[in-house]
Amino acid sequence: NLMHAIHVFLNCHVLLHQSLVRWTPVEKFALLFSAIIHDLGHEGVPNAQLVKEKHPLALKYENQSVAENYSIDKGLQLLYGLDEEGGDNGKAHGDTEGATTQEEGESNGSPFPNFAGSLFTSKDHEGLEELVKSIVLATDITNKERVQSIYNDISAAIATHANSFKKSDSSTKRGADGSSVWSMDLD
Repeated sequence: NLMHAIHVFLNCHVLLHQSLVRWTPVEKFALLFSAIIHDLGHEGVPNAQLVKEKHPLALKYENQSVAENYSIDKGLQLLYGLDEEGGDNGKAHGDTEGATTQEEGESNGSPFPNFAGSLFTSKDHEGLEELVKSIVLATDITNKERVQSIYNDISAAIATHANSFKKSDSSTKRGADGSSVWSMDLD
């Protein structure tokens, strides 16, 4: 799982840096964070099996994208320094007023208990959480409706901007691996 998370993270990092899209800091963080957590806590059991066995997680997530929803919850717990029950010791979203103190060296399960609170405003957190949820849920390829919706959105975006994209002349521009390079005409 760790090697897979690193691989997906690095691919997303490359995507961000080679993209012509102007990503906001929240969008960049959401994509990279989602890459890391998208399989967090997966035990290798397909969602359909968890549902069939009436696993407690299947019940908790109402048989919908069980493993993905679990990864989202675990990832956000780590990000915000939440404990297993969702308690935040007053630290989630950067709110440290009234936080219970921890003994030196004691952890509430997060290696960075107030990390997200120090990066973004509380308004950013709502958008961040929604992006993380959308990105991680998109990894559930067994949800045919979601996959079709994503495909439709991408197809519409490509069709809308088709005239802005052009394939480069194959004799002048090639990728490092010899593949054709696509570029966007911004004129």
